[in-house]
Amino acid sequence: TYGELNRKANQLAHYLQRQGVKPECVVGLCIERSLEMIVGLLGILKAGGAYLPLEPNLPPEALNSRLETTQTSLVITQKSLVNHFTGKKLIAIDTDWETIATESDDNPISKATPENLVYIIFTSGSTGKPKGVSTEHRQLLNYVNAITDRINLPTSANYATVSSLSADLGNTMIFPALCTGGCLHIISSAKLANAVELAEYCRQNTIDCLKIVPSHLNALLDATPAAISIIPRQCLILGGETASWKLICRIQQQAPNCQIFNHYGPTETTIGVLTYKVGNKIDDISLDTVPLGTPLANTQVYILDEQLQSVPIGVSGELYIGGAGLARGYFQQPELTTQRFISHTLLNQHLRLYKTGDRGRYSENGNIEFLGRCDNQVKIRGFRIELEEIELTLAQHSTVQQAVVAVKQSKTSPTLIAYIIPQFQAEINVNELRSFLRKKLPEYMIPSAFGLVGKLPLTTNGKVDRRGLPDIEKLSLEGAKYESPQTEIEQAIAQLWQQLLQRKKIGVNDNFFEIGGHSLLLVQAHVKLKEMFNINIAITDLFAYPTIKTLATYLTKSQPESSSLTESQQRAMNRRNVIRNRRE
Repeated sequence: TYGELNRKANQLAHYLQRQGVKPECVVGLCIERSLEMIVGLLGILKAGGAYLPLEPNLPPEALNSRLETTQTSLVITQKSLVNHFTGKKLIAIDTDWETIATESDDNPISKATPENLVYIIFTSGSTGKPKGVSTEHRQLLNYVNAITDRINLPTSANYATVSSLSADLGNTMIFPALCTGGCLHIISSAKLANAVELAEYCRQNTIDCLKIVPSHLNALLDATPAAISIIPRQCLILGGETASWKLICRIQQQAPNCQIFNHYGPTETTIGVLTYKVGNKIDDISLDTVPLGTPLANTQVYILDEQLQSVPIGVSGELYIGGAGLARGYFQQPELTTQRFISHTLLNQHLRLYKTGDRGRYSENGNIEFLGRCDNQVKIRGFRIELEEIELTLAQHSTVQQAVVAVKQSKTSPTLIAYIIPQFQAEINVNELRSFLRKKLPEYMIPSAFGLVGKLPLTTNGKVDRRGLPDIEKLSLEGAKYESPQTEIEQAIAQLWQQLLQRKKIGVNDNFFEIGGHSLLLVQAHVKLKEMFNINIAITDLFAYPTIKTLATYLTKSQPESSSLTESQQRAMNRRNVIRNRRE
């Protein structure tokens, strides 16, 4: 209940104040998706501090780097994660709760003002290091009021959060739910990775409002017909990347009574600034993607040319955002803050504007259409990535002279590929490069393919011509020696992987995650493997046995009767392959 949540948050807040937490004090928050995550968040805010959300599966080096950058000395975490941190004061919210519970459960006195920090969220950085966006209470308050008014849900609605706390995407669910007396469903990481379990949870617990990345929803709908129950009863908000009309039509066919919103906004402008309400009759389907919509309350969006002048309707330009949602800036990076948060006079008004790097144009009905980026920033499954950060990290390896990372589009999700110029007489080892990157970068920033080049194509002004990069298939460095599938189980798994990863040839020693596999495809692979072999395989098993050979051996040993496909299973698989070939 709200009473129980408030008392627990109050006890933690009093405890934190005894540790010196006050306004402008940043406290790390690294907890698995759970009730304790929300208790930790509210406890920090009630104490007057600001929270720094940290994803538990980040490499320890990346976690500690964020703490050092923000000068954070105190971290709220849990017993299973304490080994991730070095040289910090840790509060394990599970094992230390007996001590915390001795504190008063009355509301603490906080000296925080609207101008104080509420959180710092890190985004990918083009300088090789991620940058921390400093957001104040007043910006978050404006957003919560504005989005609550826009989606217009009744009090006590059921909200589900499926996004990482370390990105502000999920704040669209967390704060409006808690500020309107709603019920907040914190979906666990295990359920998020299992499409069938997630669908069953949503069937048993009716969800009124959900915000999700389009590619994530698409993957869930592809994985199992039961995923229709994941679509909320009243309001679906799509955000984090561009949404396609194909997905909109798919949702409307399966859940015609659900109101769909497309939502746009960089972290620097506090979660979101534009929303587009999709009607039952689609008026803008002639556009390539779903429009970004119109601004929320107290925010302004300008489309300007290179001279920072307004462009006419239908003419493309760069999106600049002003108003109450603009963050304070980048933590301890005044030069970068000045570059991106500019002062500009427009129509006799002196404005502070955030330069988004996104291109767009106004349509005749006032909606804004997204047209891509002005730079090398990309979105992969909702994660914002600066390609330069990966390139500069790769260049730190002793065998790499220069690296260029590009995006390869596919039917399922874009993937990252890296082109490497080696140091003189150096031998490139792909597995070694991947291990090196995994110590410094999150998993979604690891390229799925590496290619060796002697030189890079250049434009007339000397910059790398990314469009002129050669086909990676012809240059690809193999991470594992190719060995063809032999048994029926190996061949069946290989066919499934080829279908999901859109590769013509996959050997039994290839690692699913190193040849383009990712969490969204894993959801589909998990469901289809269970169907193919009629066994109760856990999704954690797919992490433990990431190659065809190890997975086939595990399936054979754990389920002897599944060591070969039954006649009906083989027929079903053949039918799927025929259908897939016809579609292609």
